[in-house]
Amino acid sequence: MKILLVNPPIYDFAAYDFWLKPYGLLRLGGALKNAGHCVKLFDFADKDSFREELRFKGKTDNYGRGKLPHKIIQTPPVLTGIKRKYKRYGLPSEHFEKVLNEWQPDAVFLTCTMTYWYPGLQEVAQIVRKILPSAYIALGGQYSAILPEHAQNLISPDFLYGRDSPEQFQQKFGCLPDQDALPLWREYRKLPYGVIRLTEGCPFECSYCAVRKIVRYRVRPLDFPVAEAQELHSLGVKDVAFYDDALLFDFDRVLLLFLTEISKRGISFRFHTPNSLHIRFITREIAQALKKANFVSLFLSLETAGENSPLTKGKVTRKQLESAVLFLIDAGFAPQEISVYLLLGHPLIPLEEVRSSIDYIHSLGLRSHLAEFSPIPGTPDGDLALKSFPSDPLVQNKTFYSSVALTEEKLNQIKLFTKRLNASVTRRSQTQKLE
Repeated sequence: MKILLVNPPIYDFAAYDFWLKPYGLLRLGGALKNAGHCVKLFDFADKDSFREELRFKGKTDNYGRGKLPHKIIQTPPVLTGIKRKYKRYGLPSEHFEKVLNEWQPDAVFLTCTMTYWYPGLQEVAQIVRKILPSAYIALGGQYSAILPEHAQNLISPDFLYGRDSPEQFQQKFGCLPDQDALPLWREYRKLPYGVIRLTEGCPFECSYCAVRKIVRYRVRPLDFPVAEAQELHSLGVKDVAFYDDALLFDFDRVLLLFLTEISKRGISFRFHTPNSLHIRFITREIAQALKKANFVSLFLSLETAGENSPLTKGKVTRKQLESAVLFLIDAGFAPQEISVYLLLGHPLIPLEEVRSSIDYIHSLGLRSHLAEFSPIPGTPDGDLALKSFPSDPLVQNKTFYSSVALTEEKLNQIKLFTKRLNASVTRRSQTQKLE
């Protein structure tokens, strides 16, 4: 069969290529290719391959992150009241229509990550139904796993991950939908970075996260991520981001084995941890191992520095953070290479607690990275936050919910406050470096 993989455009108030790749879809494409199918990719968020054709001038940093092409569109009625402009991020639909008309795939495989990004999925499905009404449509991703009924009503796919059995998929396509396989990185004309997972799922169960409800925790056989590293290395990729939700858990048996194995093969990258690291696992030895392996941007998960917060009780303390930071600095990490995630807009974290947390992080010489809370249905915190809101997944949008929970004025004030303190951290680091 001719199968087209599609990563849809993003409809949101803000979107950024923060090492954003449809990793699961790319791995599925590898499994389908191994099963004998002809597979191609169309990634609406591919800002790099089509930069010249689009005359897109959005800046990309040294690690591959950058702005996405976009256009302002009408804000959906349920989101009215937010002063920020609502946008469609991604390549123009004309590019996609051209591929459909010229290649005429037998099946189209779609993904969707955030529940409130479904308008982009709906756009793609409507185009497919219009141009290729008989094409088989399969849908996966976190959105379909969290809200299968909404996904079914939205596009009526022929196969829906979270509803239909893996055996049904295997019978038709000759592989399982979550089968380990080499991602189709070669489908990109230009690849500024790659991503890797050593594990699936998460061994923990945070009250605001749905990962454990979507997939069970498991360690992937080492051969697969090592082969992925070899593939990315052969393509000249310099930067790799880990998508693991608990990268340091069982460090000796998972991450250390991987780093040791690729080192034996002469493979090296600059590593990044956008999904954050668990602070309490950072020992002096682990900090040194991360530095030796060339980790260059570390994101630590704190959520809040409030010591009596029900959100972090028993998970992490200020003392653990301070010890972890000391180990990292002693290992050779510069302060500007370390950022600390703090939750913003969470119903159990008052705004003053967020502000005091930012002050505390700044006192350690580090930068705060505000993660706006997106309420996920089916999680304790998500259900608490959504109980008085409409059922439309659009209200799960992090910008919308944070703006409603805090007011836009207070939200903008605390973002500006954080930006100023982060800038002072950067200046301080640069001065110390010159000295």
